[in-house]
Amino acid sequence: MKRILFISSNIHTPWGGSEVLWYKTAVSLKRRNRDVDVAVIARKWPSVPAHIREIAESGGLIYDLPMYPATPLEYLKSRFLRSVPARRKALLERISPDLVVHSMGKSFEGGDWMEICRESGVAYVNVIHLASELQWPENSEVECYRKGYRNAAVNYFVSRGNRDMVSRQLGMDMIHSAIIRNPITVSRSIQPYPQTAQGYHMALPAMLVPIHKGHDILFDVLAQEKWKQRPLHLNLYGVGAQEKSLRCYSEYLGLKNVHFRGYSTNLEEVWAQNHLLVMASRMEGLPLTLIEAMCCGRSAVVTGVAGMKEIVKDGETGFVAGAAHSESLDEALERAWQKREQWQEMGQRSFEMIQDLLPYEPEDEFAAVLLGLLSKRA
Repeated sequence: MKRILFISSNIHTPWGGSEVLWYKTAVSLKRRNRDVDVAVIARKWPSVPAHIREIAESGGLIYDLPMYPATPLEYLKSRFLRSVPARRKALLERISPDLVVHSMGKSFEGGDWMEICRESGVAYVNVIHLASELQWPENSEVECYRKGYRNAAVNYFVSRGNRDMVSRQLGMDMIHSAIIRNPITVSRSIQPYPQTAQGYHMALPAMLVPIHKGHDILFDVLAQEKWKQRPLHLNLYGVGAQEKSLRCYSEYLGLKNVHFRGYSTNLEEVWAQNHLLVMASRMEGLPLTLIEAMCCGRSAVVTGVAGMKEIVKDGETGFVAGAAHSESLDEALERAWQKREQWQEMGQRSFEMIQDLLPYEPEDEFAAVLLGLLSKRA
């Protein structure tokens, strides 16, 4: 029996957009292919995340990710253990996979796994969900990642912009690479467009992490007197470690039109209550937030970052800011406001466009690709 090992390099939060594809693919493989075994290495959390539990319930094998010490007690315990790289290599040898799927939340993490797979002669693919001009590899990391990307069977990126960024940062062509899409959590149906008599509502369903999603840039724009006077509201759906800081900054700027709505699991309901998506992101891959808004028939104002500028047609399906700066975002949002009577029509065009770009079952397609790689190596 062939075995595919999924490794998640995400150690920051139990759940996020970068977890969706690999987890759904693992479940798909386990449920539909009796001759393929599935194993997972992921960080151990205080309570088992729902997606890890689902993989286990489907018959997948779950292993805890050996972690670097982060507290004084962990440092003390680590003195009596082998090094983290040694423990990770031993775990890989114990699992003995035929193929490793290495899911990377960002382009420069998990380099040790690439090195371990390469040294152990295990075939691996990288799935890269985020690259940014704000995050470059350190001197000591460059050669590791150059070898890691070069020796992968395939490097899967969620956008062409991310692939080009990593190529520039490592000074090499991504010869073995392809573009891949993530599964979505909404149905492909246009949600009823809300009434506008009481004003217009923009939504941003995303983690409250400003260095990533640029909430502060958005706040700076909305702090202008012209926006404070307009019947335009911003609804934030999310939680995060910077929520208190963002609340304080919002109050400091006197933003009465910014509302913290908390985390929502029902995105279709979110879009039934909002007219427009707005994203001031400093870095992205191809955010599920944007794809899901388009699948619900909503237009968007976005920064021209990575995959967002690849699927939003400026002036046709949405509005693209030239950069992740308040001046650029203000210009794009002003253009959007002047065409607010066209938002519903633009949302319809967004819905039509995304149908051709997004596979109906991305996880099943990826599972088939992985099985194809296995057969080539048989």
